[in-house]
Amino acid sequence: MKTSHLRNIIKEEISKALSENAEMDKMNQTLNNKVGVKSANPSVKNTMKKKEFKVEFQQYINDDYDFDFITVKAEDEADALIKAKEQLKQSGKRNVRYDKLKVIK
Repeated sequence: MKTSHLRNIIKEEISKALSENAEMDKMNQTLNNKVGVKSANPSVKNTMKKKEFKVEFQQYINDDYDFDFITVKAEDEADALIKAKEQLKQSGKRNVRYDKLKVIK
């Protein structure tokens, strides 16, 4: 068998497979339209994804307050403050002013 003949057979098979995929896509689109499912909009971003926030805190060390920060993943700033407070309590840090926590932008 010549390579040109083999090449033509491969091209035919590929085009047949691609046309089957196109038909399947059309069928899926028709079904989605009947059921009422909308295709995903690529401009819409995932709002449930958690972001990283840097939260500054004060710790009383050697007769003075030192500033430090902790990084937490949260949905919004209020949630970040709550999670930072929990993590600081779990870490065992002493003399931390929880009322002075703030998110660094």
